[in-house]
Amino acid sequence: MPRCAYHEPALCQHEKTGTHSMEPVKHKPPKVSRELPQPAADRGRHILKQKTNLATVTRGGNGGPRASHGQFFMKVDVPASAWGKIIGKGGETLKRLQEEFGVRIVVPRADSKAEATVTVRGPPAACEACAQHMHVIVEGMSRGKTKAATQGKTKSAAKQKHQGHLLWPTTCQVCKSHISSICNAFDHLGSNGHLKMVKCGIDTTLLLSNPPGDGSIVGVVELLEKSRDFHTQLGFDVDALTAQAPAMQQLFLAKQALRDEIARLPAIFDWIRVEQRFNSAWDESPLSGRTLSILEAPPFDELCARCLVGEKPPLIREPGLPALLPKPNPSGRQQRALKAKHQFPYDVDSSRLGIAVLHMHGMTLDALDVICGTSLIKALSGDSGRCSDTYFLQRMMGAVCCLHVPKRYYDQNDAGHAVEQLLCGSDSKRPRSFFTSSQVRIRNWRILITSEVDGRDADGDVVEIKTSIRKSRFLKESVALQVA
Repeated sequence: MPRCAYHEPALCQHEKTGTHSMEPVKHKPPKVSRELPQPAADRGRHILKQKTNLATVTRGGNGGPRASHGQFFMKVDVPASAWGKIIGKGGETLKRLQEEFGVRIVVPRADSKAEATVTVRGPPAACEACAQHMHVIVEGMSRGKTKAATQGKTKSAAKQKHQGHLLWPTTCQVCKSHISSICNAFDHLGSNGHLKMVKCGIDTTLLLSNPPGDGSIVGVVELLEKSRDFHTQLGFDVDALTAQAPAMQQLFLAKQALRDEIARLPAIFDWIRVEQRFNSAWDESPLSGRTLSILEAPPFDELCARCLVGEKPPLIREPGLPALLPKPNPSGRQQRALKAKHQFPYDVDSSRLGIAVLHMHGMTLDALDVICGTSLIKALSGDSGRCSDTYFLQRMMGAVCCLHVPKRYYDQNDAGHAVEQLLCGSDSKRPRSFFTSSQVRIRNWRILITSEVDGRDADGDVVEIKTSIRKSRFLKESVALQVA
């Protein structure tokens, strides 16, 4: 009697009728549970059999299911822990295998007997190919676990490397100072702050014939030797650092010789000469409410109309300390955000403004070789903060013009801008920013460098303000303030 598509009697839904049809009959597919019959501890311990023993073929006849029309059944030795992988999410993998190889696959239920196996029914070649593919799937599960374990070990090793070097810790536990290199380690061990903390941390009196100091490698070695246990507990390898001391001494002597040679050279400033300067202001007030990206060129007429030539930056004032920093005006929050994103007209590129300044003074681009901002100068000098930015160069009438596109946006609501507002003031009715365009000559090169400035002093010289304040609301005497 012919069998139905689901040849297992336990899975066949036609047992109720007592008949079997050669044509697959549409009926509910068997419910396959993904729960593994093995205990949790045994799920990952299965050992894959050799490829030759993976599948057992049972042909029609005595001792196995009967085949029809040249088809036969194959028992594939798939571990119970991999049955869910053969089925796939929502049965997708099982369906794909059946469609790809033209076979019928039956996966036992989770509560089946221990000897239950996955069976494949179809043409011989298709069954063989399907069995080999299932072997690859099962083998991939083991590779995935091995790969995950390898990645875990790699991440663990990387984390351990990040936590500190073998010779020194990343952070000194007593000083809370960061140590990133062997030079940094010797500098830290020779600092007065670390020596003070060591004396407080050990019980015995520390007597040093060569106290550590600036470049005193001998003093660092003596400190390590006389407080060996203390530094070992901190994570320093005393023996390895002592072995590196002679090389560090040679490095320090070479650095000192270079400093002495530089100190003997006379100061020469003839290589750069400032020929003239132009002060200007930029009108940031919106007109039509539209904004342009820094990559879009604004209309030249509007660029010149917003360039207020000859307008000087505000006079810097000296407030009494401590001084309360002004809070950002809530009504200008959107404008400050657009300025931080370098959107026109709230912000303007230095080179474009420099071209407008030249035009307003009746000068042409032929008189210059390069038109740029200070960002390009910083990038050429190796400033890491500016080397990551993008610079577009375009030749116009003999001059190379540089468009600077910053990689990061700079917040206009930080404490540093509040200090600038306190010292230089602001005009909310007519918001402006101030610039200085300097025409300099470096050997035979004529360069126009335009940069934003904060204010001017009593002598009329432009002023740039830098401060160490970050989150404080007050400007105190302890705050480092640089006015240049």
